Amino acid sequence: MKEDGIAPVSITFLSIFRACGYERGALETCQEMHSWALKMGLEMDESVGTSLIDMYSKCGCFLEAWVVLSQLPNRGSAAWNALISGCADHGLVIEVLNSLNRMQEDGVSPVAFFFFENITLQLQLHYPTT
Repeated sequence: MKEDGIAPVSITFLSIFRACGYERGALETCQEMHSWALKMGLEMDESVGTSLIDMYSKCGCFLEAWVVLSQLPNRGSAAWNALISGCADHGLVIEVLNSLNRMQEDGVSPVAFFFFENITLQLQLHYPTT
């Protein structure tokens, strides 16, 4: 796409970020794609920002995910969900609970999914299967 001089749009980055997110620990690739989105002026788009948070979280790059989240002008439940799900996938129980608190402080009410994630992690913490 770059070589052909075709400018990507937000939906293009949603697909790219989703693919990059499946490569755990692929920080360099994630940052390169993030940089490209910045150059295109798309990072502050809510759907692109949420996809960035999801990508970084899946890769275990939570500092980068927090930076993107904090820079979003509208942090809705989808953006928080991306971060919380990433923390849950990595077994970061305390971060899930802290993120739920911060989400509520940000004025976003958790939906049933968040409570399910919270309960599941609490059970894992108190009753490990291994």
